[in-house]
Amino acid sequence: MRKIRFVLALLPPVLAATIQFYFWGFISPLIWFLFYPAVFFSAWIGGLVTGLVSTCISIIFAFYFFIDPNFQTSAAGSKIFITMGTFLIMGILFSILLGRLRYLNAVLSQELQQRNISHTQEIQYQEKKFRALIDNSADIINLYNEDFKLIYLS
Repeated sequence: MRKIRFVLALLPPVLAATIQFYFWGFISPLIWFLFYPAVFFSAWIGGLVTGLVSTCISIIFAFYFFIDPNFQTSAAGSKIFITMGTFLIMGILFSILLGRLRYLNAVLSQELQQRNISHTQEIQYQEKKFRALIDNSADIINLYNEDFKLIYLS
């Protein structure tokens, strides 16, 4: 299950790169346009590690396919590295926050399950005490439902 989740979490950057490659003529200056949501969904699906791996894969795709090699060495190319650094920081933050959310969700789910088991056992214990009290009572006890049909008679 973990391997499947890991592979699924790596699909959004590949899908983003593919879509961006085909529509590059329309979204040409926006290099990171589709990679932000891709990293977000990867971190959401897989957590911290897959979010970080997805961030790195997205940077490699963007650097290889969408950044002009001549532009990298020019003075204006420093802007590309600033946007890449911003993307890297945001990818790390997405990954940390969504990984933490995934972890806390698992912890709280386990805690809720434990509490449900505990409450069920407590209810069963209280029901046994109540039944013993009613069964051993000297008084006549009648229980009726909402249609006034007799449910219980001691």
